[in-house]
Amino acid sequence: MNELPNDCKNIKEYFLTRVFKGEEATKNDQNHRVAESILHYFSGFDVFSLPIPTYDKELMKDVKGNMDKMNPQFFTGVKQFEELLRSIMGPKRSCKEGEYVTGEGLAALTTLYVEAINDPHNVPNVQTAWETFVNIKCEGAKKKAITAYEKKAKEELSKLPCDDEEILRGNDSATHEMMATFEQETHGISIDHTKPYLEELTKLRFQKLGEWKNENDKKTRESCEKLVKRLRKKHLDPVLQRVSGPEGTNVSFKDIDDGCAVLELEYKSQAVGSKDVRAKVLHEFHQQFQIERERYKDVLKTLKDYNETLLLIRLQNTKAEKEKEDLRKQNDYLKQEMKIQEDKIKELDRKRAIELQEKLEEFQAKESILNTKIHDLEKAGMKDKITGLERERDDAKEDNERWKRELASVKSKLADLTEQLRLLNRPWWQRW
Repeated sequence: MNELPNDCKNIKEYFLTRVFKGEEATKNDQNHRVAESILHYFSGFDVFSLPIPTYDKELMKDVKGNMDKMNPQFFTGVKQFEELLRSIMGPKRSCKEGEYVTGEGLAALTTLYVEAINDPHNVPNVQTAWETFVNIKCEGAKKKAITAYEKKAKEELSKLPCDDEEILRGNDSATHEMMATFEQETHGISIDHTKPYLEELTKLRFQKLGEWKNENDKKTRESCEKLVKRLRKKHLDPVLQRVSGPEGTNVSFKDIDDGCAVLELEYKSQAVGSKDVRAKVLHEFHQQFQIERERYKDVLKTLKDYNETLLLIRLQNTKAEKEKEDLRKQNDYLKQEMKIQEDKIKELDRKRAIELQEKLEEFQAKESILNTKIHDLEKAGMKDKITGLERERDDAKEDNERWKRELASVKSKLADLTEQLRLLNRPWWQRW
């Protein structure tokens, strides 16, 4: 056939009204049953024509080598066909809603299924094989995510001791790396499967944060105790030695207070690490020094400017500073723990929203396909097959509306949570 009939606008319509319908076809005719099956069971079909590449059989034996001698319109048509395939083809969905069978998944399924077939005590089951693959995939993704976290954390927190703010920032940065790795490795796997592993990673995030905090506190204490010991030896011990020596009467109480003042000043300028631990070590020094002063009390009282109140005030000030830093640190870490939990919820809701959007698009596509199939069956004169498809289309419409409502609910919840996180991260003076 060189030209289409006047009542057919394209080749597909010609197939529907001439080839599939056929004036001589009956319901018992095999060709009619084949046509009916194509229209009813497949999601859709299309028809296209390709120009003849060549009439020379010898050229067809080596198409690639003889492309320059063949009809160029044929290769243009092939490219158009390739573009058509890319536009309508996609990965197969698994037996679990919301999941796709990738090449990796198909290879794993094949291996697991062959193993089951070769095991006389095992009954092959596609769903069981898929669950096995997904669990192995998620477990591997979790291990890679943990490795990514630890690598990033070591880069960020390689120089301890440091401020608590750096610990929190480093943990955040490493967590971002961990979650990005996990999401990349579990792409195409539904939230129902990944949720338990996300819970495990959240627990790990708490655990690692605590480990970094404890390690930082330990190194801060070690560093600060060495610093206090060095500063005391430099500024205070020489004064105390004079008090207990033959020149004790020449020492004033102000000399002792000045030694403490210089020690405090240099300590605060040189101490590094967690602020609450730094404050604790300084307070402990003053507590210990108060005990030591009891040994020199009789001598100290003979000093003309003796004033124990000065050193007691220093003790009280360091206690107040310690308590303030304790509260600040507890507040910072409490906020971080709240953020970790909210991040987890937000991530779950975000993934749920993506899955719902994909489901919505899937059912919208299904509705469109069913409309096309109904139209094609009408064209082919197979109206008796339309009723079931119309019911299926109505069900798809209801599913569309249901997914729209659920998606809107999740998006609203996600927006509320985003706003809560924004308010939580404001500076303290903007919260009231």
